[in-house]
Amino acid sequence: MDMANKLPAMQNQYGQGSNGIYYGPTSANTGAAYSWGPAIDTLFWNGVPNQWDAHGNIIGATQAAHTPGAIPVTPYNPEDFFVTGNTFNNNIAVSSSSENSGYRMSIGNVSQTGIEPGTDYYKTNVSLSGDINLSKKIKVSGIVTYIKSSKDEEGHGTGQEAIKGPFITPPTFDNKNGSNHPINDSSAYVLPAPLSTEWLERNYSAGIGGPNYLGYDNPYWDANMNPFHQDLDRVIGSMVAEYKLCDWMTITYRLGGDVYEQNESQAVNTFGLINEGSITQQDYYNSQFNSDFIINMKKKINKDFSASLILGQNYFTTFSNLNSMSGTNFVLPTYFSFSNAQNFTASKSETEIRRSAWYGEADLGFKDQLYLSLTGRDETSSTLPVDNDNFFYPSASLSWVFTEPLGLSSNKIFPYGKVRFSYADVGKDAAPHSLQTYYAGASGFPYNGDAGYVLSQTVGNPNLIPERTTSYETGIDLAFFQNRISINATYYNEKSSDIIVNVPIAYNTGFSSATLNAATITNNGYELSLNTTPVKMKNGFVWNLNFNWSKNNNLVTAIYPGITSQGITPFIGAGNGIAIYAGTGYPYGVIAGTTYQNSILNNLSSPVLIDDVKTDAGYGMPLVSSKDTAIGNIQPKWLGSMVNNFSYKGFTLGIQIDVRHGGQIFEGTEAIMDYYGTGIATANRNSSTVFSGVMGHLNAAGQVVHFDANGNVVAGPGNANTMSAVENEYYWQHIGTQDGGAGQNTIQDGGYVKLRQLSLTYQLPQAVVHKLHLQKVAITFYMNNIILAAKSTGVDPETSNMGPTNGQGMDYFNTPGIKSYGLRLNVGI
Repeated sequence: MDMANKLPAMQNQYGQGSNGIYYGPTSANTGAAYSWGPAIDTLFWNGVPNQWDAHGNIIGATQAAHTPGAIPVTPYNPEDFFVTGNTFNNNIAVSSSSENSGYRMSIGNVSQTGIEPGTDYYKTNVSLSGDINLSKKIKVSGIVTYIKSSKDEEGHGTGQEAIKGPFITPPTFDNKNGSNHPINDSSAYVLPAPLSTEWLERNYSAGIGGPNYLGYDNPYWDANMNPFHQDLDRVIGSMVAEYKLCDWMTITYRLGGDVYEQNESQAVNTFGLINEGSITQQDYYNSQFNSDFIINMKKKINKDFSASLILGQNYFTTFSNLNSMSGTNFVLPTYFSFSNAQNFTASKSETEIRRSAWYGEADLGFKDQLYLSLTGRDETSSTLPVDNDNFFYPSASLSWVFTEPLGLSSNKIFPYGKVRFSYADVGKDAAPHSLQTYYAGASGFPYNGDAGYVLSQTVGNPNLIPERTTSYETGIDLAFFQNRISINATYYNEKSSDIIVNVPIAYNTGFSSATLNAATITNNGYELSLNTTPVKMKNGFVWNLNFNWSKNNNLVTAIYPGITSQGITPFIGAGNGIAIYAGTGYPYGVIAGTTYQNSILNNLSSPVLIDDVKTDAGYGMPLVSSKDTAIGNIQPKWLGSMVNNFSYKGFTLGIQIDVRHGGQIFEGTEAIMDYYGTGIATANRNSSTVFSGVMGHLNAAGQVVHFDANGNVVAGPGNANTMSAVENEYYWQHIGTQDGGAGQNTIQDGGYVKLRQLSLTYQLPQAVVHKLHLQKVAITFYMNNIILAAKSTGVDPETSNMGPTNGQGMDYFNTPGIKSYGLRLNVGI
């Protein structure tokens, strides 16, 4: 069972509307998009059911006094939208082996429903593997796996994700319309006839509509009327042939492939947020093949020396093809077909990469204590220019088990100790199609919807060279008390140079960016692990306690001349721009945005400037700077984990706790909630605050000035602020949140302590299992992510707005984190 492990808190004290005035679902006033209305304890239902609410229209106390049957309004809980998801994972395998051959066949199935209604995922995989000794010298093995999966989600795109609706809906509006099964009950999200067919959707601000629509779709409308479906067919396989030339030499050939086809379709109903309706189809094909020819030699030279040598050749190729088509302006509102669309756009792209490499590895051991390893790889890539398409990268490592010459290997207190050092130089090629400036399809060009092409906005670079990463690492491994305690410590330092990125250039060139070897980034840090067995009793009780800790220091040391920062993940969906940047002198992953205006320009440590213009709506509130600056860093200060395992007479109890210390996240969900008035922070909207800072404002020239006691303008900031201001609707929409205000208010500490996993396993005794003619029977009850102590107030800070990419630490209506409870049965036949 899966449930949301953490959701942003919502206020339930104030209803729909603006400036304390109630504007209901049928109101044409844009205030209906917000929850800045009157206090809910002053509102009543008139008791006459209607299509918006079974309790009737909302009225004030004065009207309620003359309305028989009027009842006080009680807030709804929009978070009821989230449900308990279920996952069923079944696997069965059959295997057999003999002296010269063996096989294994397995089939698995995953059936899953998500925490958002209407979301599901199904996967079936079939795998067959086998090996056979054709002779004493020749062995052949192979494996092939077929995977078929499908999933359904709500529509994607700003304003259409069902995840937004619950957090923006005012507490006086019921998205479910009283239904116990709203995902299957259209009365929750569709208005009944004979209402105007222009607004069939039932949502909290349906009366606004039009191109300036400020609200969000009913989440159940998204789940039912804006479907997203994906199908995947995938085949993964490999074949290995080994020929044992002699006792110390083996020749191996390995061929592997991965081919899949993915089809996605998304539709948007006419009568929702997107009035015209749309449908999009994407068909994606990808294939990759990997070939290795390897000669493996391993020999004991004499009693002191042992050596091994690997020589190999690798060939890798991948090809992908994407066909995309979109249709808009439906004739019939709910017929999701391209034949129903009146306007069309289509695109096609192909990508191919080929790499060829020769590589080798030589290992030399001396008296089972001193080990030297040397590697080298010479690679040629099709994504680089012909003159620079080949690059060589070597590595070397040396380790010494210093307890061997000291004769401590059998010592009960200190049996093992090793020091190690390594150096590596790694090359990386460019992304496909980086060498030239290509044409792309243009919308509406040249005229009248005819097909046309324009140059890409990114200039290609035929002079690219490979990226390089050089690193060295040193460490020590120790064991004590018959290996009851072991310690592994590592220090590493690496430098990545000539990193290939698209850097912004002047628009008067006719382009917006250019592909360049433009950046240098360094990383250094520590990794520590401590593995212990505090208790090991004769009755079989064992307690293992392990710790892991890591710290990484990251710095962007250089970007292309003239460029001070490089965007990594631009974020446009929440008003003023928030983005993750790589900036010279900053860690990779700086969150950039606006701050409050400081009283000394360009001095972020100077006091905040408090608006002293009495005619301003923000009088007595901080002024917001128009300049972006570094307001956060997604990189944690350190990461740690603790793993406990207790075992006794067939029972095993496992506990894993993870810790993240430091690092910031962008709480975009809460920012929008506060803007719309549903966030818990807006519950104090009637309280007064004296903002810390000094009085003043900016004149027309952008200089800091202030009014003196006589109302004269004086250069520089004034005295410390003593004026109280109310954190009202204006504050939260223009100052207090990133959407219209200061981005710094949207940055929170991303640290957490999480109970990652708690599991209890019982394995039947072998004597009982054998009587059942089985090989193994074990049952496990587990819980994942059930306890989360986070410093941030929004969703689980372990989140990303763009999946496993550079969107880490960016939350903008991301799917909440999951806590799971499960039962697993493992039977070996």
